[in-house]
Amino acid sequence: MNIHKCKLALEDKTKVVYTGVNGVPNSAMIVVDALTRQLLTRFNHWISRDKFDESDDLKLVGVYLYNVLLPDGSVIRQQFEGDYDLIKKTDDRLRLTLEFHKGAGELANYPWEFLYMPLRESTPDKKKREGFFLAGQKTELILTRFVPDVYPEFGEREKELRILVVFSNPRDKELPDIDTAETREAIATIQALKKKQSVLVRID
Repeated sequence: MNIHKCKLALEDKTKVVYTGVNGVPNSAMIVVDALTRQLLTRFNHWISRDKFDESDDLKLVGVYLYNVLLPDGSVIRQQFEGDYDLIKKTDDRLRLTLEFHKGAGELANYPWEFLYMPLRESTPDKKKREGFFLAGQKTELILTRFVPDVYPEFGEREKELRILVVFSNPRDKELPDIDTAETREAIATIQALKKKQSVLVRID
């Protein structure tokens, strides 16, 4: 099994560059008007307070974000979806990295973990593709976020640091077991934070 890499890089608030598995970059303009900015800020606010957890609502947020990052009808959208369709035919994996640079600091704060590829009625192989969340819903797609030189712009009511820890327990015995001493130590460290009044920890 091979992992093929692609990247969506936002160098500022107006431009996104997609570099596909073939290493060829293409770009598109991002348009985030005042209303879109307001809506995404409110979505983020509701999600951060666990007041926005209905599946259909989260899908709507995810499609909204997907359209911001990969504008409908753009070359980069076609390129990314083409890369995904190509990998889906194999046993390989596609790793998509979202890279936010300093000029895109505001965009880096949006809840990109809810990115949702919408339903596609027609694909090159004439097959209908159901929509899905890019983060974790499909084993053939790995979504990561990289912020090399951005300090998030926290608002007055958004200073709480939220960390998601996912513990993988694969059923496939051929995959390596990550239930190691290092993993257990990391979880114990997070649990110990509950003793501090300034830190809120919730472990599900």
